Amino acid sequence: MLFELLAQHHPFIGKDDDAADIQELEIVRRIVDLDTPELPSHYPVSLRDLIKRMLLKDPTRRITAEEILDVPEVASSLKK
Repeated sequence: MLFELLAQHHPFIGKDDDAADIQELEIVRRIVDLDTPELPSHYPVSLRDLIKRMLLKDPTRRITAEEILDVPEVASSLKK
């Protein structure tokens, strides 16, 4: 969801795709087969890295919710 808010499109549905025309199995295929997309370069490296870690396909390597709360930028935002 965070990727969608920042990139203005679903990570596995391109800007030029019509989401209504894409079958659920096609989205699953893209998630399994395609590389994980990255945020545009105008976002800070720390934010791009966080999103990349959130979208890791291997759940043993994917960042947990608890770890996300420990990311300095996230922790400082929550204190406000």
